[in-house]
Amino acid sequence: GRRGSAPVHHPLKLPPHAAGFSRFAPTGNDLSARTLLQIALLYAAAVASGYAMSLLRVPLPWMIGPMLLAAIVGLAGRLPQIPWITRPVGQLVVAASVGLFFTPAALTAVSQQIVPMVAVAFLTIGAGFVAALVLMRIAHLDVVSASLASIPGGPVEMAALAARHGAQSSAVAFAQILRI
Repeated sequence: GRRGSAPVHHPLKLPPHAAGFSRFAPTGNDLSARTLLQIALLYAAAVASGYAMSLLRVPLPWMIGPMLLAAIVGLAGRLPQIPWITRPVGQLVVAASVGLFFTPAALTAVSQQIVPMVAVAFLTIGAGFVAALVLMRIAHLDVVSASLASIPGGPVEMAALAARHGAQSSAVAFAQILRI
């Protein structure tokens, strides 16, 4: 933008608040036909891997298949550049899919178990912090990295928090993936 005005962000450029993901997100100039083709092929392979896992009756096939594919691609040293805008779209799809299972009967069942559910949630967080203490000693991680690696959360979200707070995002993501 012009001097004195707020910066204008292209929808496919990485916004300033998405710290830690710059190497995964192409900017406006990087969106060549080849990059778009690679992104399309990656998403097609993710769909195929999810479908293959569903045929094999693997639990959470549409998450495990693409995650396994991404691990293989990453271990092969091929870090594709993915537009940052696709991450919230994926989260929207997952949230809508999960939300469809909340029926009146499910709401009734949850409301009848609210006290034990809240208690278990707090116990889980406490257990996460105890695990963080162990992880700090065994893996020699700093307190922020160990905490983010141990408390329940999504691997991508926890890695983003780690990057934002100067922690070891790769160790956090790895631990979160192992937890799942």
